[in-house]
Amino acid sequence: LEECDAEVIRLQKEIHHLQARIIHIQNQRQQLEHYKNCLQCLRMPMRRFPNEILLRIFDLACDMNIIPSKLQAMPALAISHVSSRWRNLAISYPDLWSRICIITDGLDHYSWARVFQLYLDSSQQSFLTLEYIGNTQDLVSDALTVHGVHKDRFKELTI
Repeated sequence: LEECDAEVIRLQKEIHHLQARIIHIQNQRQQLEHYKNCLQCLRMPMRRFPNEILLRIFDLACDMNIIPSKLQAMPALAISHVSSRWRNLAISYPDLWSRICIITDGLDHYSWARVFQLYLDSSQQSFLTLEYIGNTQDLVSDALTVHGVHKDRFKELTI
């Protein structure tokens, strides 16, 4: 009977050891799959494009950044969320951020002001194309405030 108990204990220890080994092997597999994905990304044709070509593509894709809206209607922001390389390129090219359309219908200033400020900051000293759509009474006040601070940067202002 004692031998049976000892064998049960030994087998239980072996089960725990094997379970720990399985977890370790599963973790190794996950790390290897992640590494494989990283290597596949490095082989993607877009990785081989020169920065100048990517910036030209980005510039063509970023007609107007519509605030507030879903990410796909704010192309500069969407591009900057793809990868660290694309983020660095987008940040280094302020013209992507300089074409802004603000739709304020039914929204208070605070619901779009932070994103708008991000675009103004990211556009650095680029000329601005700014279009306001919505309640014109509220917009005139906001537009004049922005216009006063950035008056030398306006390429086009539509209210």
